[in-house]
Amino acid sequence: MLHDFVVTWNFFCLLKAPLCLYVSKMVPTVDKGRFYAFGRVFSGIVSTGQKVRIMGPNYTPGKKEDLYQKSIQRLVTEW
Repeated sequence: MLHDFVVTWNFFCLLKAPLCLYVSKMVPTVDKGRFYAFGRVFSGIVSTGQKVRIMGPNYTPGKKEDLYQKSIQRLVTEW
């Protein structure tokens, strides 16, 4: 039984749910410090200019280490 509301939203892939996106690959661009991020949207809608929290591999829930807030600058979708 699914008890967590986030798991339920992700299970049904609801558009009005909070954004949940998994980035599977990051490729550096020619601009220093910028990356192309490839990922899968599990719920919600991604849009240019949207602020997102990026949790790195060393992120620990409840701590601010390896947690960043950035804006999505460009968006390319594939169906």
